[in-house]
Amino acid sequence: MSESYQDILMQAMGLAVMALGVHSIVKYMPGSHYPVLFIVSLAIGGLIGEKLNLEQGFKKAVSRFTKGNLAEGLSTAILLFCIGTLSIIGPIESALNNNHTYLFTNAILDGVTSIVLASTFGIGIILSALWPHFVGKGYYT
Repeated sequence: MSESYQDILMQAMGLAVMALGVHSIVKYMPGSHYPVLFIVSLAIGGLIGEKLNLEQGFKKAVSRFTKGNLAEGLSTAILLFCIGTLSIIGPIESALNNNHTYLFTNAILDGVTSIVLASTFGIGIILSALWPHFVGKGYYT
């Protein structure tokens, strides 16, 4: 897949995720008893993540197991597919409210994104599918 197609698909997926986020904020924020908690949570989470240097630590941990482009592909895929917001909210919403909208939306977004990432990073995307299995077994926890 050419780089121009990769760029446009990633931009489209980013716009879709932004729209979903804005929709959720507009829908649920007015009914919240603690709307300031959203802002405070983002601020504190950002500060803690920066103070602990989580991004660099994650890249360093992944680079121990792989080298070069594979490490970047694996870390990108793990962050998107395994610990992304929709990957967490989707199953919770599905189980608690029998609403599968976020689950299906996440599946479609991940499907398109995985095609783009696989064309760039190759096998790193396949390895990201195995990551939850190893974490669940306690190999990397």
